[in-house]
Amino acid sequence: MKFPRNAKLFRGHLDVAPLAGTFFLLAMFLLMHTHMVYLPGANIRLPRYNDQALPGLTGPFVVLAMDPQGILYLDNQVVEQAELVARLRKQVEKRPAVTLVIQADEKVPLERFFKASQAATEAGIEKVLIAARPRGKAEAH
Repeated sequence: MKFPRNAKLFRGHLDVAPLAGTFFLLAMFLLMHTHMVYLPGANIRLPRYNDQALPGLTGPFVVLAMDPQGILYLDNQVVEQAELVARLRKQVEKRPAVTLVIQADEKVPLERFFKASQAATEAGIEKVLIAARPRGKAEAH
């Protein structure tokens, strides 16, 4: 038994309007997804470290960030150097065995690390760690 074929090949002109609309919509999505979107927060570039055995954290910790302009951020809030000890003491009261992790930009002078470490010692924090990015295999040379 032979079935009749009703399908016909399209031999007319292709309508470009839906294709162009889809292209412009895709272009608009790609433009909106790029770096034109404002990302809140401080732009901190951590220093690189050669050793692959960076210490990790197991207990409670508090993060102190330092940007290149000298602004301090404790738990994502701007804090002045004068009130840093008092704010760290409050963290020690909440969690006695807290560790201070310093996330400082690679351009921050070493003196700032010492001041932050001294403030942590005055507040009763026993362990201070400096955050770093591990150096990749391609960058090791």
